[in-house]
Amino acid sequence: MLRSLLLLFLLTAVVACGGEDEVEDFGDGSPSDSGIRRDTGTADLGFDLDAAPSDSGVPFDAGFDDAGQPVDVGFPPDSGTPADSGQPVDVGFPPDSGTPTDSGPPTDSGTPNDSGAPTDVGFPDSGTVADLSDDFAGNNLNGAWSVFHPELLNVAVSGGSLRMSVIQHALWFQNDEGTLIYKNVTGDFKLTSAVQARRTTNSNLAADRYVHLGGLMARDGNSASENYVFIVVGYDENDLSVETKTTVNGNSTFVGPSWPSGDAELRLCRVGNTFVVYKRAIGAGSWTEAARWDRPDLPATLQVGPNAYAFATGMPGAPDLTVNFDAAVFAPVSGLADCAN
Repeated sequence: MLRSLLLLFLLTAVVACGGEDEVEDFGDGSPSDSGIRRDTGTADLGFDLDAAPSDSGVPFDAGFDDAGQPVDVGFPPDSGTPADSGQPVDVGFPPDSGTPTDSGPPTDSGTPNDSGAPTDVGFPDSGTVADLSDDFAGNNLNGAWSVFHPELLNVAVSGGSLRMSVIQHALWFQNDEGTLIYKNVTGDFKLTSAVQARRTTNSNLAADRYVHLGGLMARDGNSASENYVFIVVGYDENDLSVETKTTVNGNSTFVGPSWPSGDAELRLCRVGNTFVVYKRAIGAGSWTEAARWDRPDLPATLQVGPNAYAFATGMPGAPDLTVNFDAAVFAPVSGLADCAN
């Protein structure tokens, strides 16, 4: 009994000291089930129970709503999950795929379409007879060429020029054979070069010895006897000339009208069975047809390229002929009209 009286006394004292304290009412007329009391002026525990989470993602209150349930931690109330994954949406990639639109590197390999080296010597890879062209860059003859009778001449390439220096008797006449640097060419073509027939002993002077000439040739390399056509410049039996020659089964026919120098730009053209050769002064604008032959006997594939020859039998000393070629320019033709264009 004494203990009950003492507790009643203490309770009365607490009520008297608290003054305006009251039980928290959550709006439904019943006391809070949390047992937590609140002063009407300041919040106990340091939290405002009515406050919503801040937009910083950290709750402003103790992390529970008025119903005693935990609130989501700064996330939208409808989903209860983060608005995104907490990671960047796509790391710089389109939002629909989440992956790069391409592989990141250039769409091609980042390297030239070809190997980075010329397909031939200075001319484009067009897939035509033009690919056979050679500007004679560098210091060596391109390995695509073949040399016929290499023992009869010295071959040099330098300064953008091919030089054929005849060192022994060599003659293209009847079944006699001179020198030739060639490529095998099948079908129609035209071949052009600026040619200089000079003395080996003095490259500033034109050739002046009996039958010292060089130019462009097309030859059947598989025939038992000689079959070919060519156009050359140099010194013939009489004087400087541009000579043309056709040889059928070892029988040669040629013409050598005079020419003002040992230099000329020459062209050899084939269309079907017809062969046409042209000449002009180096740098001139128009071509002069020098000869035309019908040669149905010649096969589709011929040895084509620069030639040189010098008569030396019974002559004092070695031949004195070096023939310079600035280039060997091959081009396709679709008809005879293309030969002089």
